[in-house]
Amino acid sequence: MEKRWEKVAEVMEYEAEVIKNALQEQSIPVLIRPVDYAIPAIFGSGGMVEILVPKDAVENAKEILSELKEG
Repeated sequence: MEKRWEKVAEVMEYEAEVIKNALQEQSIPVLIRPVDYAIPAIFGSGGMVEILVPKDAVENAKEILSELKEG
């Protein structure tokens, strides 16, 4: 059965790796997808990206994201 992915955040590319690592440490699979392929980053690489997780992991992922923001 195919996984259904849902967006849990939209962040700058440099933030995405931190978030990805935090989610993967909790065994949550992560996909990072550029928000818009047509808009190049102005300052090197670092455009906006979406953080996607499987639909069944959304609530857990949001809790982890909330903890990251507070920490």
